[in-house]
Formats: sequence, structure tokens, C-alpha cells
Amino acid sequence: MRLCLLLFIIAVIAPLSAAQRTTRTHLRPKQHQKTDTLPGQVHIIPDTADFTIAGFNKPLNSLRETFHFSNHLGRTVTELFITVNYYDTSERQLHRQSRHIRWQIPPGETSLISYPSFDRQQSFYYHLSRQPRVKATPFLVTISVDSLAIIP
Repeated sequence: MRLCLLLFIIAVIAPLSAAQRTTRTHLRPKQHQKTDTLPGQVHIIPDTADFTIAGFNKPLNSLRETFHFSNHLGRTVTELFITVNYYDTSERQLHRQSRHIRWQIPPGETSLISYPSFDRQQSFYYHLSRQPRVKATPFLVTISVDSLAIIP
């Protein structure tokens, strides 16, 4: 009787406890997408006098980061190619990411740029943002503009 019960339990539990396959099949490398450019659009490497970046913000519970971009060029900016470096308060690098942002910014105007945050677990906050009530890690940031796409 015990042997029958043991065999029954093994027969029921064995299929349920089979190891789950964790490897994925049929994976393909990600293809680089060709960017759609506007007619006559030109990519330039800007001078620091051509733009201003200010007002970076990323509170603790935010899944987005924002900053203000002021266009000092005499032409409309249609795309930004930026590199964002994140540092802890001891100036050790936490993360680095490059971003391609499509945004229309007319000459002489300022626009609020927003993109998804590097902090998906919501454990970091920008040191000049409001300080959270819970324990969290402050970070510093530098944003460099690699190139701009403009309409001449």
C-alpha cells in the first residue's frame, strides 16, 4: 500500500517539478534602424555657445528624467544626440548612456526634454531634486551634446 502511494505521489509531482527551460531560442541580433531625416536636415557638432542645458530633474519615484534645452542657433533643431554620465557623490561613475532624442526646438526657444530614466528600480535621485523621506542614493549628472540635427 505504501509503495502504491509513493509511486502515485511521484507520478503526480514529477511532471510539476520538471526543470523550466531558461534559454531562449530563435534569437536574432538587433538591427540598427535607419533614422528618418527631414528633407535638407544636416547633422552638426555644436559649439557650447549654440545651446544651454539646465534644470535637470529626476526625483526618487520618477521613471523619467527631464532637462531644459535652449537653442541659441539661428536654425531649428530637430534631433539631439547626447551622452549622459551618472556619478555618485564621490564622483564614481554609476552609469553612462547615449540617447537619440527627436524634438523640434525652434531658434531662440527653450524646450523641456524628457526620456526614460536609467533608474528602473527607483533607488536613485538627482542630488538637486527634492530629497526623499526614505533612504536613497543621490547622484550627479553630466550631459554632453554629441551632435545636433538642424534644418538649414
